[in-house]
Amino acid sequence: MKDFKINSEIDDFDLYKLAILNNIELQIGSGWNRLVLDLVIELSNNGWDLKVDCIKEKYGGLSFYIDHKFFNIVENYHLESFEVCESCGRPGYLRSYKNIIYTACDTHGMAPKQLRKK
Repeated sequence: MKDFKINSEIDDFDLYKLAILNNIELQIGSGWNRLVLDLVIELSNNGWDLKVDCIKEKYGGLSFYIDHKFFNIVENYHLESFEVCESCGRPGYLRSYKNIIYTACDTHGMAPKQLRKK
């Protein structure tokens, strides 16, 4: 992983390379890619070794499994993910529909109108 460089020009392709290097599959919608890239940059700036066990959506939020010493950084992005549409990256909110919990904007939300914010 020493050949994998994180800088301000990191993009979606680099996120997929990170997943390949860790032998994992990205289990998130592309709307969260920028959020995860920002997380990766912040982690790298704080001494992260690039090892990640899983990147996925869980209960409508971003789950990024790494060494627990980075808990506070990861938790901040986890909480932020509840305000970002997983499909497109626009502002969204947590929704529940037919026992599915997800974060989406009004365009990508499939919840009944009575569950949507006014």
